[in-house]
Parts: sequence; C-alpha cells; structure tokens
Amino acid sequence: MMNSYYLSRDITVENAKQIVYDKYKQLGRPLVSSDFIYTDSNSISQSVIKKIWGSFKNMCIQLQIPYVYNETLKYNVYKNSRKEIVKYVCDSVKSTGRDIITTRDFDNADIPYKY
Repeated sequence: MMNSYYLSRDITVENAKQIVYDKYKQLGRPLVSSDFIYTDSNSISQSVIKKIWGSFKNMCIQLQIPYVYNETLKYNVYKNSRKEIVKYVCDSVKSTGRDIITTRDFDNADIPYKY
C-alpha cells in the first residue's frame, strides 16, 4: 500500500501545512499549482489542497507563501532584467531603421541574458 498523502483521507491540516512549507523550502522559489500535480510520499495533491483551503491561491495566502497563480513562473523576470531586455530590443529595432517594436521582436531577439 502506498504511503502517500494524496491517497489519504485523514491527513491533518498541520501535516498538510508542514508538507507545503517543506516543498517551498525545497524548491527555493514561489510555488505554482503544478508543483502539486505529481505527488509522492512527501507531498499532497491538489484535491487535498482544495479540501483544506478551497484553492491553491487561498492556501498560499493563508500560509503566507509566495506563489505564482497564473503559471507564468518561466517568464518571471526581475525588474532590472526587464529594463535591460527592453533596452536591448529597442536598440536592435532602431538599428534596423524601424520605430515600432512588436512582440515578435522580443520573441526573435537574440537576448544574451535570456529570460
């Protein structure tokens, strides 16, 4: 029999909290809901999160854990990096003689510090 909490119906709120805090410490980044899709013996599933907190967002708010609700963590760029990326793309477009920048310019840009 598997010893994982995603199969358990009697997981306590305190156990669930500790598992979420441990997951946050282990990953070292804001949580995303997909962190709780593939569960193992040291994790909880989204159904347990929904049962205890109602939603992933409510869980993170109540536990005061940073989260990325819209799953855009892979595009999470710090403020200074964004400024550098915009400046780089603007300079690249201006060097071609154009004045209008499109999202395609960002997608196709050869950014040395890719986000």
